[in-house]
Amino acid sequence: MTYDSITEFLLAGRHVAVNCADFDIFRRSGSGASWRAEAVNLRKAFFSVLLALAGVLVLVAGVTLGALSAYNDAYSAARHRQDSLALLSEVRHEVDLLSRLVSSYVSTANPRFLIYYYDILAIREGRKPIPPGLSSTYWEQVIGGMLAYTPAPEGSGVSLGARAGQLGFDAGEQAVLRRIYQITEQMKEVEQVAFAATQGLYDPVKQEFVSEAAPQQDYANKLLHEARYLKLRAELAMSVDELIGQVDRRTRDFAGGPVGRTQRG
Repeated sequence: MTYDSITEFLLAGRHVAVNCADFDIFRRSGSGASWRAEAVNLRKAFFSVLLALAGVLVLVAGVTLGALSAYNDAYSAARHRQDSLALLSEVRHEVDLLSRLVSSYVSTANPRFLIYYYDILAIREGRKPIPPGLSSTYWEQVIGGMLAYTPAPEGSGVSLGARAGQLGFDAGEQAVLRRIYQITEQMKEVEQVAFAATQGLYDPVKQEFVSEAAPQQDYANKLLHEARYLKLRAELAMSVDELIGQVDRRTRDFAGGPVGRTQRG
C-alpha cells in the first residue's frame, strides 16, 4: 500500500468517526428530552395519587367523626331517658311513701312518722336539699328501723319542678306535673286536719283548729277514708302514671330515632 493510499484511508476513517459522534450526540439529545417528559408525567401521576389518598383520608375521617358524633348523641339520649324515668320512679315511690306515713301517724300518733313526712315534702319542694348519698331505699330503711334517721340539712335545694326542667320536660309534661302539685296540696289540706285531730288540736264539732282538745284518732282515720280523699289519691296515682307514660314515649321516640338506630346498628 502506498503512502497516498494510507493517507486517504486514515482521512476516510476520521470522517466516519466524526459522523458517528454527531449521530450519538443527536441520539442522546433526543433521549434527554424524552426522559424529562417522562419525569414530568411521573410527577403529575405521583401528585394525583397523593391527592386521591388525601381525599380518601378526609372521607374516612368525616365518616369516623360522624359515627362518633352519632354514638355520643345516642349515649346522651339513652342517659337522658334513664335519668328522666328514674326521677319519675322516685315520684311514684314518694306518693306511696307519703300515703303510708300519713296512715302510720294517724294510727299510732308516733311523731317520727310525721317528721319523715315533712322532710320528704320539704326536699320535694326544694325547701331542703337532698341529703348527700341518699339512696332509693333510704326512707324505707329508716321507717323499718334498719338505718338511723338523719335530718335533712338546712338550706334551699332543687325542687321537683326544677329537676324536671333540667331534664327537658316539655310543656305537656310540665302541665301534668303542676296538676300533681295541685292534687298533693288538696290532699295535704285533709292530712293537716287528720294530723291535728290525732294531736288533739282540732275540734270535729266546730270543724276548726284549736289549741287543746281531746285526741280524735277515729275522726282522723275516718277523714283518710272519705270519698273525697280517696278520689284525690286515685287522681294523683293516675296523674303520675300519665306523666310517666308521656315521658316514656317522648324519650323512647328520641332514643329510637336516627341516632338510636345508629347505636343499635
